[in-house]
Amino acid sequence: MKKTVILTSRNDNYGGNLHKRTTMALTSLIEHHDEVIFVDWKTNNGEGVISNIKHNLPHTGKLKYIQVPKELLKEKYPHIADYTIIESIGRNIGIRRATNDYIISTNIDIVTTPLNDSILNENTFYTVPRRDVDESFHLSFNDYQSLYNSLWENRDGYRAKELFETDDDKWSLINCCGDYQIGHKNVWNQMKGFEESVLFGCGIDTNVMKKASFYSDIKVLDHYVFHLNHGKGGNRDEDESVPPMSDQNEIIRDFTQTTNSENWGMYNEDLPIEII
Repeated sequence: MKKTVILTSRNDNYGGNLHKRTTMALTSLIEHHDEVIFVDWKTNNGEGVISNIKHNLPHTGKLKYIQVPKELLKEKYPHIADYTIIESIGRNIGIRRATNDYIISTNIDIVTTPLNDSILNENTFYTVPRRDVDESFHLSFNDYQSLYNSLWENRDGYRAKELFETDDDKWSLINCCGDYQIGHKNVWNQMKGFEESVLFGCGIDTNVMKKASFYSDIKVLDHYVFHLNHGKGGNRDEDESVPPMSDQNEIIRDFTQTTNSENWGMYNEDLPIEII
């Protein structure tokens, strides 16, 4: 049973120390999974997050680096070209190009651990509670292996995010559900991935859990996932803006079906891909 991890970001130094966090996260994901797909949003003349850290990453052939060029967005997707990043589309680009049985969606500030395949069921879609790691602590490490060893040795000292359920939200299952979700490729394809009409990050993860509930069970998975804490805010060009916030009732409580097209994840686009 093989697993693909997908994640997306852009080179805006969101939260500070972006390159160091991304290096730690990607090294961890490459070590523990069969395929890692990084979608670099709005690269400019081939320059993005990976181009800045490629020399620090393991070169194993597991990392599929996909660029979404700024020029392409301006030419063919002008309605989203001036936003900083559309995470729902970026993640879907990775999902549609994944080659393995299970697909994991996560973020660039996650250090993960080996996942026991025997606990996975193809008819269940999972979310995992993250365990927060203080920024000052993880930044004190200059190499991945030392950081990972410390996290693993002290793993039970990091409290997992609490369970979460309300009358209006029976799908998040945990507080801050958006850092790690895993499901069989058939479920991801049936629900057409993340809802691309949801332009701002807040809510897209609860929405995808609700979508998954239409086609499978949803469940909290007992697994160690560490979140490298960080600040907020990032750099953006003068002509850019943050995407508008979606109506949370509309995309969570009242949501019933996807509006994604058959081309979800820009599937018809011949995006630049590099194997690292």
